[in-house]
Amino acid sequence: MGEHTEHFSGAVLPVFELMPTVFWLAGEPSGDLQAAQVARALKVLRPDVAQVGWGGVHLESAGVRLLRNLD
Repeated sequence: MGEHTEHFSGAVLPVFELMPTVFWLAGEPSGDLQAAQVARALKVLRPDVAQVGWGGVHLESAGVRLLRNLD
């Protein structure tokens, strides 16, 4: 069976990555830092949840797949 994809903000993501998924949006450094702390905790509690978003170095270092780097 072929891989079905969805288009999101210019990125092509396989459907399996869309559910369950958390989308992070951190537009400034302190929000990026705080969101990264929550993203790390979520990764420990629910490693099956995909985490994607728009953010900076802190979210990226927490393992969030950045669709747009806002740094």
